[in-house]
Amino acid sequence: MINLFKKIIVCGLVVASVAGCAKRESAKVAAAVDQDFINAYDAFEMAKNPRAKVATGDTVSMSEGVWLGNKSVVLEHRNNLPAKFETDAGITILLNEPVSLQVLANDIYSITGIPVKIDSQVASDKLRNQVNIAYTGKLSGLLNQVATDLDLLWYYDKNSIVFYETETRTFTLYALGTEVAYQTSVSTDDANEVSLESTLKEWDEVESAISSIIGKADNADFTVSRSLGTITVTASPSVLARVGEYIERQNKRLSQLITIDVKVLQVTISNDSAFGLNLAAAINSTSGLNIVANT
Repeated sequence: MINLFKKIIVCGLVVASVAGCAKRESAKVAAAVDQDFINAYDAFEMAKNPRAKVATGDTVSMSEGVWLGNKSVVLEHRNNLPAKFETDAGITILLNEPVSLQVLANDIYSITGIPVKIDSQVASDKLRNQVNIAYTGKLSGLLNQVATDLDLLWYYDKNSIVFYETETRTFTLYALGTEVAYQTSVSTDDANEVSLESTLKEWDEVESAISSIIGKADNADFTVSRSLGTITVTASPSVLARVGEYIERQNKRLSQLITIDVKVLQVTISNDSAFGLNLAAAINSTSGLNIVANT
């Protein structure tokens, strides 16, 4: 009997131990399930808003994804020049006398090893002009100085530097593509009539002004598209700058114009006009005016 009692106690302890282990394992599994749920929910929210910032107390945050800036910048000269020539002492040229563009191009090539080309459409008078050079600094600064002096442009195609004369740019004009005509007439009490007619030809005036700005410049021309509201100009940098300033002033003026349409109505009614309509009351209710009809 005593042995049987001992066996029962031992079995009870074993069962209790097994139950305790099972309870601990169950708690671990439950905790793992909860953590998996949290991770899955976070991943789901991140998938809905992938750009959401992760809250962190670190000064520097890191991301393994592709980084994109908040704005794009078009390179003015197509490509960046080699970095070794874009320092404060990238290139030094000190010439004793003025030289032509072709001579300067050869000097730049001998110093940098970058071929310098001159576009075939550059006017011959600009090729004959000479410039004084005493420069130390970035290569791009030297090229900008020469281009400004000779009214030229330049770009770098990763193999060579090219000087050219004209560029094409499209401007937008804030004006209607059609002519605007106004016509009005007013009758007086003595049966006379005063009429006024006016036609606004904004595009014709703008075309005339741009023709005057361009003048007889070589390799300069422009086209107008009234339906698109654009003006495309091909010219040298100085001419493009003047055209751009003119169109900017016109757009500022046109954006401030206000058109007011005024209609003057004269209505005569009498006691014979019995149509069951109170005209004065109808006008008062819709316009907010106080009109008294004398019958």
